Amino acid sequence: MNENGDFRSGQDFSSLDHLKKNVKAWVVSNNRNIRVIESESSKYVIQCTNGVERGCEWRMRAIMTATGSFMIVQYKGHNQDCSAHYSDDHPVLTSDFVVDLIVDMIRVDPAFKVKNSGAMGSPIDPTRVMFQRIFRAFGPSIKGFPHYRPLICIDGTHLYGKYKGTLMIAVAIDVNSQLFPLAFAVVEGESNDTWRWFLECIRHYVTKRDGLCVKSDRHKGILHAMNRVEKGWEESYAFYRFCKRHLALNVHKKFKNIATLIHDGGHRYGVKTTNMSEAFNGVMKGAGVSQSLHWLG
Repeated sequence: MNENGDFRSGQDFSSLDHLKKNVKAWVVSNNRNIRVIESESSKYVIQCTNGVERGCEWRMRAIMTATGSFMIVQYKGHNQDCSAHYSDDHPVLTSDFVVDLIVDMIRVDPAFKVKNSGAMGSPIDPTRVMFQRIFRAFGPSIKGFPHYRPLICIDGTHLYGKYKGTLMIAVAIDVNSQLFPLAFAVVEGESNDTWRWFLECIRHYVTKRDGLCVKSDRHKGILHAMNRVEKGWEESYAFYRFCKRHLALNVHKKFKNIATLIHDGGHRYGVKTTNMSEAFNGVMKGAGVSQSLHWLG
């Protein structure tokens, strides 16, 4: 780049991926946005998104050289102030992009600390409180649950799109065997800590009913959370039961054609699987990540 931190003709990058990373870092730090015109194995052409609407002539053309690197062969800078005026949510500022930047810094300096990530030139501010998790349980669900079976199904599903993470849900079932949404959370992933936090939120904000049956798959994080003493989830405050479908599949996978007989003391209330929580997860995923987060907020 030149002395103004801009690109220049003749500038060489080790690969197309290396060039794209530098372009992303530049548009974020300069509050710009670009449109890809051509992107091939040997050619990469981009221009400013304001090229048509506002007449900006910013444009870059790069081609692969004989050595496999990518060189900028044509470059024209901005001829006006056409910054996109993004706040903290630039379209290219994805989690993968941030990770790539941090990894590059760690390669240069293995002692790099997270608090120094603000030096990347992106909107990340280490002094700002950043979103980590969110828990929601609506008033009608909390008030209605005491009149339903003392049983909940919990499950987690991956979120796809720009923002990664896991959607956790807890659902109950009414006398007509219909789903009753109870609580939701968006967390960074399934782990001992996130499942502990989700179940603690349910006990604190939703229900303190004794004898509550919790049904799920055998995720280690759920097992860990349910086995913590004096947290309201140990017997006889609650009873933990595995989904029979998951259990049968696991037994068949390990022991092949051996039949499975189980006894659970009647705490399942006729519900044998986690199908209802998985079905509701499908509804949430079908609504899309952005809509789900907007609804939860």
